[in-house]
Amino acid sequence: MSEMHVDWTVLDVSHVEPVIFQAARSISKNVRYQNAVEIEDLQQEARILVATKPDLQECVDEGLMGLLHSRLVRDLADLYKTEARRKDKAVSYELLLDTRGAA
Repeated sequence: MSEMHVDWTVLDVSHVEPVIFQAARSISKNVRYQNAVEIEDLQQEARILVATKPDLQECVDEGLMGLLHSRLVRDLADLYKTEARRKDKAVSYELLLDTRGAA
């Protein structure tokens, strides 16, 4: 089993934090994920991804911020896909009360 390489210094590179913010914002504005996660959680998760994933670190090293953005959006969506699906299926307590009251 290979050991994971974590490089937190990659977060200090200029233009990385704005890309993290934009990727998190892209997910938070997506109707599918709006109720599944907060933008602050998305930003923190994106920082962790950039610090731990070699393909994202490579984008930073090569100055490919557009590619970093699209890969972060993809990775964040993958992380929260299940949570979004679960929240979509959940029925609010208020809605259940309204439904029972109408019956």
